[in-house]
Amino acid sequence: MHDGSLSSVNVSAVRRILIVFLTSGCFLAVGCTPEPVARQMAPAVHEDHAHDSDHKHPETLAEGVTELESLCKAVQEAFAAGDQKKADPSVHEIGHLIEDLEGLFTAAKLAPAEMASAQKAREELFECFDQIDTRIHQPEDEKDPKGETYDAMAERIAAAIKVLQVVSQVVSQDVSQGVSP
Repeated sequence: MHDGSLSSVNVSAVRRILIVFLTSGCFLAVGCTPEPVARQMAPAVHEDHAHDSDHKHPETLAEGVTELESLCKAVQEAFAAGDQKKADPSVHEIGHLIEDLEGLFTAAKLAPAEMASAQKAREELFECFDQIDTRIHQPEDEKDPKGETYDAMAERIAAAIKVLQVVSQVVSQDVSQGVSP
């Protein structure tokens, strides 16, 4: 006999359905469709500086999202101050963090719909920061600069981060309630 209360499994299922609707809305708002990631992430390669493994790796998806938000703020502030070169280290840390997200998604045992939304957000971040990185590495006297500024990508970045925040919150709630993701 059903007593009208929702079990923790049903609450978890409802949360997962809400994620799909929320993330679909975020991507539609910026002109993207929530299709699976079509291509693999390529690591950033530049001849003017070395890439080493001296960066820290977040242990949870929540830590990764928090670090991403902090780095994005640093990039936004550098661009707002007119010092694109100052944004370079943070942009490259974001590149490493985008690579780390794949493992964090797997470790969080995301449901298929959450995984698809998280992957799409990851792809969106990669595309945005690839454009920002291209702009940073333009010669200062370039008359027709390639790439984009942070402001030009800000809406897309914010939407992708929002998706990751929602997914991260659901994972955190599931863990705190003892529900297996």
